[in-house]
Amino acid sequence: MGALSEITTRLSYFEPELGVAFSVAEGTATEGYDAEALSHGASGTLVAALVSRLPNVLICAGVLPDPAVLNMCHRKKIPVALVEPPIAQIQKRPWLWRKTILAPALRHVDRIWARTEAEASLWQSFGGRPTRTDAGPALREGYAAPIINEAERADLSRLMATRPLWFVHRLPKEELTWVTRAIQTAQRSWPRLVTAIEPGIDLQSKVVNDALESAGLVVHQRDQNEDPNEQTQVYITDGPEEAGIWYHLAALTYLGGTLSGKPSANPMIGASVGSAMIHGPRILRHRSAFERLFDAGATKRIAHGHHLGDTVAEHLAPDLCAHLAHRGWHVVSEGAEMSNLLVEYVAEQLGLDLED
Repeated sequence: MGALSEITTRLSYFEPELGVAFSVAEGTATEGYDAEALSHGASGTLVAALVSRLPNVLICAGVLPDPAVLNMCHRKKIPVALVEPPIAQIQKRPWLWRKTILAPALRHVDRIWARTEAEASLWQSFGGRPTRTDAGPALREGYAAPIINEAERADLSRLMATRPLWFVHRLPKEELTWVTRAIQTAQRSWPRLVTAIEPGIDLQSKVVNDALESAGLVVHQRDQNEDPNEQTQVYITDGPEEAGIWYHLAALTYLGGTLSGKPSANPMIGASVGSAMIHGPRILRHRSAFERLFDAGATKRIAHGHHLGDTVAEHLAPDLCAHLAHRGWHVVSEGAEMSNLLVEYVAEQLGLDLED
């Protein structure tokens, strides 16, 4: 779901009122998504959902809907695109079923992106239209760089001057003590270090401010119209709308929640703009994205909050930051080609102008 969610996020930049619904297999993790859980093969349920919603376009990734669903979409004039449809299950079906049931339904499918050229040829032989059936790039979760206010970014960059900066994104209350100690530890190696903190939804800025000041740190709050200055050691940001700016500015980011098992941000967001990622072992959401980045050597995973300060101090070194950021960007780029094709396809069906 992560890859498709990324595509809808990108489309929402151009159409904020865009409505999206996901239908997923039973047991699929759907936390944080507008998703309707359907069991495998529940074509009647899916038909009912489509009839009630009447979407402008249907994208099916990694699944082949029942021919009844495809025929219904044709009758309702809903364009359908199949992305990496599984072919093994079709090859096991009788030839007569493929010829009389599947082929007529596939002729109504607007677009098929198969995994390989060989599979694309097979889908054409099963009934897919030759001019609309071919091999596509792998659909993998990446992330579009967040859109930011460039004037605000430039202003904050000027205020931070040349001071080293790391970002704590979505800090939950359970991790406040660890982050406080990490700041103190990292500042022994980087005395001019600034820590930007976005509190999580369960943590008020004032609570963070008071805890850090009690630890002897100089804190300023953006939501109190306080600008950072040469004495600032911690800067509390003004909510999630600014996260993209801090990802751009910070050489290093810790993804809050990953030490305590609370919901965290998608690590692909920071990787898409070149911020090196640190995270803990307790991943609640975006597990596949974390695993891809970690397997590629694009993130630093720590086992416990006690290790955060030393890890920050070590990885603020420009060469280590650059190494993680470069590998992260490579992973993000792997999923970009297919995502771009789907964004363009859906935009065409919805009449959206991507040049705006």
